[in-house]
Amino acid sequence: MTGVGQASSQLRNAWARLTDQWQATADRWHDLVRQRFERDFLQEYERAVPLAIREMDQLADLLAQARREVL
Repeated sequence: MTGVGQASSQLRNAWARLTDQWQATADRWHDLVRQRFERDFLQEYERAVPLAIREMDQLADLLAQARREVL
């Protein structure tokens, strides 16, 4: 696995842990502060992180292909 592939895997695992922990927290935290935190911080990451993971995976594939073609 390339450095980009490893980073993608680490990000995927960290994001899964974060979303699991957030869900456990959100199940018990029901006020406006939670809603504001979710809106101001988490919603952007919910869009950006999966996109970043996909892009990193594509880059890892492209780099692997380039290595195969060069070697």
